[in-house]
Amino acid sequence: MKLCSVEACALPLHAKTMCATHYLRTWRLSNGVKVQEYKLKVRYGMAPGDYERLLAEQGGACAICSSSDLLLVVDHCHVSLAVRALLCSPCNVGLGQMKDDPDRLMAAAAYLLQHTDALGATA
Repeated sequence: MKLCSVEACALPLHAKTMCATHYLRTWRLSNGVKVQEYKLKVRYGMAPGDYERLLAEQGGACAICSSSDLLLVVDHCHVSLAVRALLCSPCNVGLGQMKDDPDRLMAAAAYLLQHTDALGATA
């Protein structure tokens, strides 16, 4: 039985000269745009170009905090699955932690404002 040509890999040959794991990893790295477009289509029903269109509409920044120095992820409604906007990971995770509940988010904002002193430091 022929083995993968990748150093220290003892898995059986799958395609070309590599095992399935190394072949797929290599393919994904060389076909990143195709992989990303496929994920956006399957997960969110987005057509090629939809991500770039949203990014341009948002000025390349997070729809919540306006940060433009982080990779933006697709935010979507977990009930209807509708795409809402692009968010930075901290904002997207924050919404998820608050269970996408506007009342909970408002209560959290009120809490932070209540516990912020005149200098802006939280107590």
